[in-house]
Amino acid sequence: MNKTFQNLAKKSKVIVIKVGSNILVNEKFKLRKKWLNSLVDDVAKLQKKGSKIIIVSSGAIALGRDVLQKKNLPTFMKNKPQPLLVKFNYLKIGSVPLLDLKFKALKF
Repeated sequence: MNKTFQNLAKKSKVIVIKVGSNILVNEKFKLRKKWLNSLVDDVAKLQKKGSKIIIVSSGAIALGRDVLQKKNLPTFMKNKPQPLLVKFNYLKIGSVPLLDLKFKALKF
């Protein structure tokens, strides 16, 4: 956590953190576990100081694509337009692993 953010956090009662797919997973759609654990540690520090934290995340689509790749099922190229139905299927497949990873990171 950098100093600028720490100073802003001292003045804020509620902090909203947006975690996008490009931060949550790497270029191969693999979860950045080390980064996620670091985020959890930072959030815990902020909560101990009295801040209320709201985390908004995406990443289910990227994780769904990773699940399909592991099973050698067809996926679409990263930089090509994808039909909405394909993205919706990635979302359905990736939602459960994303929640599981969040619970594990939060040590539930």
